Amino acid sequence: MPRHADRAVGFAVVVLLFLLLSQRAIALSPGDAGAMDADVRMRSAVDFIAEGPAYQVSDASGMIRWYPRDDALQDVVDISITPSVDIAQDGLRVEWSSPDNREAVTINAQVRTRNAVVPVREKISFPLVGVAPELEPYLQQGAFTDTSVAIQQQAQSLAAGKDDAYDVVFALADWTTRNVAYSLDSLRAPAIQRSSQVIVSRQGKCDEITALFISMAREVGIPARFVVGYSYTESELFSEPWGAHGWAEVWLPGVGWVPFDVTYGEYGYLDAGHIRMASSVDVSEASVSYEARGRDFRIEASTLDIAITPTHFDAQGDPGVRIVLDAPRSSVGFGSTVLILATVTNERDYYVSTRLDLAETKDTDSLSETYANVLLHPYETRTLPFLVRIKDDLDPGYRYTFPFVLHGRLGVEEMVMIDVGAGFPVYGEDEFSNEIAEGAFGPKPVDANAFSITCDRGSVVYVGESTVHACAVAGLHVDQVTVCGDGCEHVVVRGDTFSITKASVESGTRTTAYTARVGGRETTFYVTTRAFEPTRLFVVLDAPVTVTPDEVFTLVANVSYTGAMPLEVTATATVPRTSATKELERMTGPTVLLFEIPGKTLRPGMNNVSFTLEFSDEVGSKRSETSVIEIELVDVGFWDHVLFWASDAENWLEGLFD
Repeated sequence: MPRHADRAVGFAVVVLLFLLLSQRAIALSPGDAGAMDADVRMRSAVDFIAEGPAYQVSDASGMIRWYPRDDALQDVVDISITPSVDIAQDGLRVEWSSPDNREAVTINAQVRTRNAVVPVREKISFPLVGVAPELEPYLQQGAFTDTSVAIQQQAQSLAAGKDDAYDVVFALADWTTRNVAYSLDSLRAPAIQRSSQVIVSRQGKCDEITALFISMAREVGIPARFVVGYSYTESELFSEPWGAHGWAEVWLPGVGWVPFDVTYGEYGYLDAGHIRMASSVDVSEASVSYEARGRDFRIEASTLDIAITPTHFDAQGDPGVRIVLDAPRSSVGFGSTVLILATVTNERDYYVSTRLDLAETKDTDSLSETYANVLLHPYETRTLPFLVRIKDDLDPGYRYTFPFVLHGRLGVEEMVMIDVGAGFPVYGEDEFSNEIAEGAFGPKPVDANAFSITCDRGSVVYVGESTVHACAVAGLHVDQVTVCGDGCEHVVVRGDTFSITKASVESGTRTTAYTARVGGRETTFYVTTRAFEPTRLFVVLDAPVTVTPDEVFTLVANVSYTGAMPLEVTATATVPRTSATKELERMTGPTVLLFEIPGKTLRPGMNNVSFTLEFSDEVGSKRSETSVIEIELVDVGFWDHVLFWASDAENWLEGLFD
């Protein structure tokens, strides 16, 4: 800093301390654009590799589950796929007859994405009511979106006292973003972490962090699903700006699916650098899969190769969020604490969430968090505090002007100036505690009399049966608590636990709010019950009416169900002299099972081909159901009869000795 003659004659020299936060680039990027047009090019190849002298691949098929799709924030303007495909429930199905040694699927699409809030205009009461039966899979545990006592306690504590579903989802998302660190360590693990592991490790990749958020939402009766796609990042952790990414969507009555990216901290909206490919109940779903029929071969499939090229950006429009930055004491001395107030106003008629970041300023220390995620109800105004301290080792011969800039994630930016000099008062951190506590901002003071109650889900039952829920009391030790739901009753507490018995009068997952009172203390807690009608299966079999001994035909079993979810499913297709089996951990919805059956396993004339499903439902009952279809074996020649006779004789002898 140069020394000027002005200092000797008493002139004040004002020095502007520059922000350390890098200036935003003039050119738009996918992350800060209001909208983006992009070319998406995808390619997946599959090789059929000979492993014997009788190599033959008669036909093959593939299922492409990842491809650009329309949703509330994305339009697929154009798409071309080679070869031609059928649009199935699970994705794009492609088939080849007598395929070459290598086949490939290419997808070229033009998409338009928008950085926009999915509008939720009315308060949605919590706990949710009127959750449709088809949403049940999004309320249940998955292989990775599992649950634990820690997840139950955390989710219910964040939801306690809230009667607005958006407030609950925001609280779950904000807690996840703040408390689970992004880490690539699990890339080297043999499997991704389950939610019950992430809440303990407090770190994970995007899919693991998202899975925990989904598990907590489901724990309080809010349907949530996993979304996969590609997103843009400028993080130094990645060598390429575009990469596979996972986020979540929650279902809200009267609105539908609303995005929440807890890794990026985007709640209720997505930046334009998100390209959606697919959604699923759980994390683990392959992007592409192939199968084939033939002999002496194996399949090797390449990973799905995706290239994204932005072609146009629109600047962000007016986000409808206003920020006013103020400092009640804007002239302070060296070493003083400074209180900066950010008053944020939502000018829209729907909920808006945004992140506020206070830029780091040279020669200051932060005494509070430098960012805040804030949810604003329609037309709501909130004020949030930030505390900083001016360093005390500056040259006392100068006066300084410190600029503090607050950046809003939706594109809003404001600045406030603080004058610092030797002649100004010095404030301590405690001198602002009353202003923070008494104002309409800042953290709520901790209630010394607060207590909490967490209840498990109990057992899954059939409609009309009752479930017993175990509930734990934390924060006080009592022998009795008054619990109020439809009515009030005095409940005995032993060892800080008590039980609630709840009758299930309707099918599905239902969350009920209860109030507990002990003396003058009160808390809200939630009980989630799951009840279903007995499982009813619907099976439609499809196969050729006639086949020849040289053919390999496909038996297609279309299976759907109502009532309790089938678990530990074993599906068996049986022809007169052999059978084939497939096993499923669970059936989360309509399922298609394919069995490739050689025609030579049949016998001349009509044959009964049976399909049997053995399963346990969620309540624990084991059942088995069988369907039968008739197939005629035709064009049977002399040598076919000889081979049938020899095969049957061999089977008879084996059975005799057995």
